[in-house]
Amino acid sequence: MHVPAAALVEAAAFTLGCIAIHRMRRHALRLTKVLVVVLIAVALVCIMVDTLLHPGAVADEYDMLSALEDAR
Repeated sequence: MHVPAAALVEAAAFTLGCIAIHRMRRHALRLTKVLVVVLIAVALVCIMVDTLLHPGAVADEYDMLSALEDAR
């Protein structure tokens, strides 16, 4: 069975993240701050990638309220 390289990288990153969280459990406050920074960084990267892939997008498309209203 062939496993895609992206799946292996994702599994390895997840495992390393779990190991890091487990090792830093005594430093919960510092770990929380680091995880918040990482979360914000990942969100910003995702926004930038989306912006680069869809350069003509209108600012209204990022309005969460209108997206939720349209989902109904």
